[in-house]
Amino acid sequence: MPIVKFVAILPSKVKSPAMYAALESQMLNFVKEIPKKMIENTWDSWEGATPTATVSVSSSTVSIIGTVYIAGNPAGVEKWQWLDKGTPPHIIEAKNAPYLAYPGVFKAKTRPAAGGKSFYGSMPGGKSGEMVYRVSVNHPGITARSWSKNIANDVKDDYKNSMNYGMARAAQVSGHSMSRIGAKPVGGSTGGVGFGMVNKRRSRGIAGLLGRVKKAYKRGVQVLQQL
Repeated sequence: MPIVKFVAILPSKVKSPAMYAALESQMLNFVKEIPKKMIENTWDSWEGATPTATVSVSSSTVSIIGTVYIAGNPAGVEKWQWLDKGTPPHIIEAKNAPYLAYPGVFKAKTRPAAGGKSFYGSMPGGKSGEMVYRVSVNHPGITARSWSKNIANDVKDDYKNSMNYGMARAAQVSGHSMSRIGAKPVGGSTGGVGFGMVNKRRSRGIAGLLGRVKKAYKRGVQVLQQL
């Protein structure tokens, strides 16, 4: 199950294999070291079934895409989805037994998002206290943790800095400077961030270069896409 996809838009074709390799390496390093680890932290203190987080990086002539997935144990994936998306209030009834039996105290190990930003951690908690016996209970539901909804925006600055560094590496292996290939980070009103790249040799003077960069950035403004 995809959680978040990071799309680095390349408005002009990148023809150098060395440049592709530098950009793909930086994208892989970013998704492994920041969003993947943040997601893994959400089940750090869980007991029982837990999911796993995996990453992939792919590229084309116009983009490089890094994706973080939730996979592994189906019960762990289901539990993570319940916490991520939330659940409505519901009734739980005894099945295959006359009563439900459960400890009377429960402390959640995760907590909901606050102020539009998620908490990517897992705290001590769980079930404790004396056993309670009921035929049915009214479960209040689970408040959504919104990890998959918020993570793209929560790592926005890290992503921009990482890909800025990746563009510097790509420029270095191409034999040109950042200014020569017309590359720099992009920020968008939608909250997406990434980078655009324009071949300076195809533009006519500074005015032409700036015009091509502006158009490229408009096409690439929504480059941080939430699935």
